[in-house]
Amino acid sequence: QFLRPEFMYRPSVGGCDAFLRGLIDLSSQQRDPFISKQVSRHLFSENPPTEVGEDLMTLNLERGREHGIPGYNFWRAWCGLTRVTTFDELRNELPLAVIERFKRLYRHVDDIDLWSAGVSEISYTGSTLGPTFSCMLATQFRNVKLGDRFWFENNVDNPYPFNLGQLQAIKRMTYSKIICYNTDSMLTVQPYILVHPLSKVKQNIRNQGRPDNLGEFSEFYRKTANERVPCNALPDLDLRQWQEYGAAPRPNNYVPVQPRPIYNVPQVQVPIYRP
Repeated sequence: QFLRPEFMYRPSVGGCDAFLRGLIDLSSQQRDPFISKQVSRHLFSENPPTEVGEDLMTLNLERGREHGIPGYNFWRAWCGLTRVTTFDELRNELPLAVIERFKRLYRHVDDIDLWSAGVSEISYTGSTLGPTFSCMLATQFRNVKLGDRFWFENNVDNPYPFNLGQLQAIKRMTYSKIICYNTDSMLTVQPYILVHPLSKVKQNIRNQGRPDNLGEFSEFYRKTANERVPCNALPDLDLRQWQEYGAAPRPNNYVPVQPRPIYNVPQVQVPIYRP
């Protein structure tokens, strides 16, 4: 239900903890080019499914055209992919059924909307994205990260960089432990929080009557069963790395930092990718 956050704060239904447990325990749907009715028919509806809402996909297409965003073929070329001249040249990128539908909807391959084709691309193995959206999202996150001089890994031009011990402590932290820190009733969690425990995966396979094949996760589960463990079994953030030392001896990995006025910090020159 949209625009009704009060459900997140009701103890009778578990509050935020129950919401997070659901995100951790429930499996995501199989990736396909179809859109959930919750956002294609009932977007912003306060009483679904009886009340009709808006259509997010239609809004995406309208916004793309209003802002003059170039079509799918343009962005393929921008990402270094082959720019196609006919619909049939997309056979390795899009399902055949999608190509046939696009032939009926668009006069020319250059008219295909970025959003329509991007969500329909055949995804990479182990990913939910195809080549064009993978390129665009990776470029966006790279620019956001490297373009921020305060990002903790950009310590060359950061006015107050973390020392080596602090960086190591940050990178040892896991998403699972962060969830444990910020919930009241979460007692156990799998170490890799976005992946199901092996026992649950096998149970799902048996329930669905599918062959006992872990597919692209076979290598992952050879290294760990990822079974749930108590929250206190996960490593804590080593706050000793932020301890201020007076006359006491400093640890070997302590790296003194000399703060510099922010106005003396040179700007980070990061290449910005433009079409």
